[in-house]
Order: sequence, then C-alpha cells, then structure tokens
Amino acid sequence: MRARRFRDRGPFQSVFQKFVGSRRLELKMSQAELARKIGGSSAEFISMLEAGLRRIELDRVPVLAQALQEDPKSLCELALQVYAPEVFRTLFGDRYTPTPKPAPPEQMAEVPPEAADLWGRLKVLDPDLRGAIDLLVRALYAGHLAETRLPPPRD
Repeated sequence: MRARRFRDRGPFQSVFQKFVGSRRLELKMSQAELARKIGGSSAEFISMLEAGLRRIELDRVPVLAQALQEDPKSLCELALQVYAPEVFRTLFGDRYTPTPKPAPPEQMAEVPPEAADLWGRLKVLDPDLRGAIDLLVRALYAGHLAETRLPPPRD
C-alpha cells in the first residue's frame, strides 16, 4: 500500500503531530502500517493524530518512536512539550525541542563500520553544525525516497 500524502492541517497540528506525519512519509509507511507497528490502533487514529484531532497517550510514545526509527527520549520530550507543557518546563526548564533527534546509528540495524566512524567524528562538532548536517542528510534521504532530484548548484 502506498503511503498517503501528509498535509499540513494548520492550527490544530502541533510540532509533534507534524513530525509524526512527515517522518512516516520519509519512511514510506502507510498510516495502516504505522498503526500496526504501534499496536492496537487504526489507520483512522493515525490520520486524526497527524491532523491534530487526536492525541496519543504518553505511555505509547516510546513505541511510536521505535516504529518511526527515532530516539525515544527525544520524541518523548517533544510529546511532553506539546501535551504536558508544565511537566516539560518542570523537568527541562524553558528548553525548546523543535524536532526529535534521530536515533544514533548504533541503535539502527547493521551499521557499516565507516558510518560508525563518521558518527564518532560528528559527535565532536558544534551542536548547531551537527543539526544542520542532520537536516541536510534527512532532506537528501527524503528526496531519495521520493525519487526526486536536487536542483543543480548555482554558480
């Protein structure tokens, strides 16, 4: 089954819900597939979650993170920030987490030695630069999955 196109639904969507929808599409996963992976949900629940019309129980966020191949701690922080802002501020202060961090390569299956070595080198970089590199890699990977081409470089 083809993954449905994720649409930005405006004011009802939180950063968390937008992230779930866009990440699901990056993985070329249908709403029904994601629902099966997190157990006991329907494609309609995932659709409503992504649209900002439903919430996921905080206890289920780690399972959702695993299904989306994301770091569970980061996704839990984002969910807390959206669904329980006072708890988030109590635990983390005023720190803002715009999007979850990707799961480290060592948590992913079959990491080639070159990738593990590169990951070690990236850890010493400035966090802002690491974030920019992460966004670039995600964009390139999403483009690859969508079989799109990047525009030619400008002179």
